[in-house]
Amino acid sequence: MNKYKVWKILDFDDGSDHFFSKAFDVLIMVLIILNTIVLIIETEQVFSQMKGIFRWFEIFSVTIFSIEYFGRLICCNHGREGSITRKKFIFNAGNIIDLLAILPFFLSFLSLDLRALRVLRLMRIFRLVKIAKYAPTLKLISDVVKESISDLLIISSFILILIIMSANLLFSIEHIAQPDQFKSMLDAIWWAFGALTKAKINAPVPITFIGNIIAAVVSLLGLGFVALPAAVVTSRFIKKLNTYEKDS
Repeated sequence: MNKYKVWKILDFDDGSDHFFSKAFDVLIMVLIILNTIVLIIETEQVFSQMKGIFRWFEIFSVTIFSIEYFGRLICCNHGREGSITRKKFIFNAGNIIDLLAILPFFLSFLSLDLRALRVLRLMRIFRLVKIAKYAPTLKLISDVVKESISDLLIISSFILILIIMSANLLFSIEHIAQPDQFKSMLDAIWWAFGALTKAKINAPVPITFIGNIIAAVVSLLGLGFVALPAAVVTSRFIKKLNTYEKDS
């Protein structure tokens, strides 16, 4: 079997209707879902007797994921349409996630302390991220977010400016009234972040009249600024979805 045929089977983005390609895609999706379930239930005491089964399932999953990743790495330069260099393959964002999904298993054999092992186990969540490649809707959302990055960066810059300006203004007023609460600009920034995002965080609150006026204005501005990213992504998503439906 030549490189191109192996690539057609292993690579989901190839869009092949070949039976083995479809079967392999289904296998990967099922493994991702099962790995996510195991990641959750293995923390329950009632399943503590199944650690051996979970370990063997881990070995089986990593074997399949490794075959998928390294098989595509070896065959990516197959020389036909869609062929890419190995360097480009390695630094592709989706392939980096695929590598991170299997890396914790191999690194667990090194002499690491328990804290490092816990971090490595948490990295297995990247196996769930892999499913975005196999679910067209999730891939569509990913494409929309990529296209919206420039707009989101502009909005984020405005939000950051608003947070710093409002925090600076509030600190200059509230630090005099309650120096034990607003000890530094960081306390004011923490408050401004909560006021803009409506997040329930343990931050000091203004007590002066002017401070409350600033808080009210910032809260009203926050309603608009926080809604902007969602509006941008939603608008692009609808356009992308309409294009996708027309093409299909």
